[in-house]
Amino acid sequence: MLTSQVGNWYGLLGAFFLLRLLGPGALTFLSGNVLPFWFSRRLGTVEGVRQVGMALAMAGIPAMNLLLVQNLGWRGAYTALGIGVWTVMLPLILILFRNRPEDVGQSLDGLPHATQVERSAGIAEPQVDMGLRDVLRSRSFWILLGGTGLFALIQTAIFFNLVPLFLENGLSESNAVVMLSCFAVSLAGHYTAR
Repeated sequence: MLTSQVGNWYGLLGAFFLLRLLGPGALTFLSGNVLPFWFSRRLGTVEGVRQVGMALAMAGIPAMNLLLVQNLGWRGAYTALGIGVWTVMLPLILILFRNRPEDVGQSLDGLPHATQVERSAGIAEPQVDMGLRDVLRSRSFWILLGGTGLFALIQTAIFFNLVPLFLENGLSESNAVVMLSCFAVSLAGHYTAR
């Protein structure tokens, strides 16, 4: 909703920074990092379902955004999206989100006494032996952070500038939405083929 009130490029820069940080950045970070608390043996499958869900959402959201902009203007579209977040997403998170299975009387992978079952099946318990300082000193962390951050920056830059790029080359806004939907479907296909 703040973005709908932007009046200069400083405000636009701040609004886009907050949108990227608190929107896709925070939600992807949260959903990706909470899954290992809930799943161990099925983590790969559940992560695949999460990625496919994100790709499918990416297929529909650009069309919805274009429809909102065409009917309400860009300021009205941002206002409508802000109201949607406050009235739909925030209550869903508050009602459904739980950090750990223990918060609702369950255990890892939904199994009763998961550690005993895993020990009898010969599955080693996950080892958490790195503190924050250890992680920050590891080369692997910085490589993963750099790759993830670079991908997010490039993808965001392309998607934010897609409509102007298409318009400059004689294509329409609708073509850009179709391209984003095709990208999302191919991304979902990529995750299901893993």
